[in-house]
Amino acid sequence: MKNVKEVGQEFMGAETEKGQASSSSSSSVNNNIAFPSLKHLKFQSMDDWQEWNYGHLLTTMPLLCSLKINSCLKLKSLPRHLLQKTTLQVLDIFDCPILTERYSRNGTGEDWHYISHIPTITIDGEDVKRDGN
Repeated sequence: MKNVKEVGQEFMGAETEKGQASSSSSSSVNNNIAFPSLKHLKFQSMDDWQEWNYGHLLTTMPLLCSLKINSCLKLKSLPRHLLQKTTLQVLDIFDCPILTERYSRNGTGEDWHYISHIPTITIDGEDVKRDGN
């Protein structure tokens, strides 16, 4: 997966709200739930990955509690609506220089405020926030 540059809607494994497989029509895409049972997600060693976009999915990973991103050197940012989920309890970023800069603590990272509510945050092996502290 080293040559992946973008993760988009086609990756999301969506199903309709009624539990049926989605079709390709745009009306069904707007009513989709992507990965409805996914709790833990890890991306690793995706050297060329730059963008993570969802398109127009209404609900994405509603049960996600742990997100780990390792060695994704060119990834520019994480989807804001994913970071704002109240179910997300753990965020671990390692060896992702652009993400490290964007999400660093104490006001130095331009997007810290998008993740500051997550109880446990680890960046490059350092516990930036542990169990809400």
